[in-house]
This record gives sequence, C-alpha cells and structure tokens, in this order.
Amino acid sequence: MSNKNASNVIEVERPNIREEMMSSGPHQLSEAELIALILRSGTSRQGVVQLAQEIHGDFGLTALARLSVEELQGVGGIGPAKAASLVAAFELGRRVQQRSEQGVTSAAQALA
Repeated sequence: MSNKNASNVIEVERPNIREEMMSSGPHQLSEAELIALILRSGTSRQGVVQLAQEIHGDFGLTALARLSVEELQGVGGIGPAKAASLVAAFELGRRVQQRSEQGVTSAAQALA
C-alpha cells in the first residue's frame, strides 16, 4: 500500500467514528474507537483505528491510562503529540473522577 492510499484510509476511518459518536453518543463506541478519536491520525502503515486497537490490545485501558508521555513515545506510531493528547485525556478523566468522589458537582464548588 502506498503512502497516498494509507492517507486515504486514515481520512476515511476518522470521520466515520466521529459521525457515529455524534449521532449515537460516545457510549456506542468501543474503547479503541475512543482512543482513535484522541489520536486523530494513524501512521503511513496503519490507520488510526488499527493503531488504537493495537495499543489497546497491548496495554488495556487501565495500564494505558497510567503511562507517561515518555513511555507512550516508546510505542510504535506514537510521537510527542499523540502521547501528550492521550496523557491529557486520561488526566482529565482522573480529575473528573476525583471531583466526583469528593462530591464536587459545580464549577463554584471546584473553585471553593
């Protein structure tokens, strides 16, 4: 497969996942598909969904959420931008969880 064809595959996959989420909600997507939305693009050899499935299969969601930017950059197909996006997304999830556990339900409570 040439790079041009790989780019076409990547561009076709991404909007389909995004459209599915917008029409059916994020709960309808698999964990790998949600990861693919965060990654935004694949590599010259694999589409974003395939990359996300590989990463999810290698680590699982819980272990993936604990990896640092540096550790993620050691994974094939993950550079600084993708690593930072994943770490940021998981950090937001952790903060939501912490605030939920603390009973914080509004911005005013979070600032207090």
